[in-house]
Amino acid sequence: MVHAASYLKIKSPTPYIFRNSSELQYGMNFAHGGSGIFNTSVDGPNMTVQIDSFENLIKEKVYTKADLESSVALVNAAGNDYATFLLRQHGSIQVSG
Repeated sequence: MVHAASYLKIKSPTPYIFRNSSELQYGMNFAHGGSGIFNTSVDGPNMTVQIDSFENLIKEKVYTKADLESSVALVNAAGNDYATFLLRQHGSIQVSG
């Protein structure tokens, strides 16, 4: 997310673990490197937990409807779900043809 913010010439969003800081005007970053849509081998919250955390901030009125209307969301799903599936099914992430 830091690179996307830099490209857009905006300050990087505050990481979720620092959500009680006063620097929330630039948004919040829920990303956890290596986590996936499902549970992977990385010890971190999967995407469902990250989305639930975001929804809780809305319920707690940390962000208003106006904040959300002027926001951009980036959701990225990469290869850890696939790698975890292959490891569990085949014992390896290499697939022979």
